[in-house]
Amino acid sequence: MSSNITHEIDIVTVPHSKIESVDFENLSFGSVFTDHMFVCDFKEGKWQKQVLNPTNPF
Repeated sequence: MSSNITHEIDIVTVPHSKIESVDFENLSFGSVFTDHMFVCDFKEGKWQKQVLNPTNPF
């Protein structure tokens, strides 16, 4: 069985990306972090609005 479910994701971009400062030839685990984080609440048995936000403290 195949399912074609699409969901809209709001995207809030950072003013200045850190991508240019990343040395992709010398990455070490836990030392480079993304500019964004995915957030989606689960309430009353259902996933709520999906958002890709700039990284924030939890």
